Amino acid sequence: MTIAPSVQAQVALQTQTATHCPYCALQCAMTISVPTGGGRPAVTPRDFPTNRGGLCQKGWTSAALLDTPDRLVTPLIKDRESGGHREASWDEALSYVAGTLTALRQVHGPDAVAVFGCGALTNEKAYLLG
Repeated sequence: MTIAPSVQAQVALQTQTATHCPYCALQCAMTISVPTGGGRPAVTPRDFPTNRGGLCQKGWTSAALLDTPDRLVTPLIKDRESGGHREASWDEALSYVAGTLTALRQVHGPDAVAVFGCGALTNEKAYLLG
């Protein structure tokens, strides 16, 4: 099959990442394409046993979340005095969460901490939660 030169030029100006849809447990295969100079990412389906080259409405629109202006890209920690939130480094946020979970377990026992999961978790995410 021959690809038109205009399509080849568009593909060359994009970063493409093979991934899976983040929504339900089917994990439909997709490719996220991000234009090199910026702009809205695009989603295209990939052939995979669960989706056979198709995507649902949530999958087709999932890239809209990547460049939404109010998306959090830095951890926030609640300031108890002001009641607001402040930006934190990833190391500070991880230390805060780990310290808080450890303190809860020490005071209330090992059953004081739980995690809710669902079928949409990848094996890697389930392992990390464990």
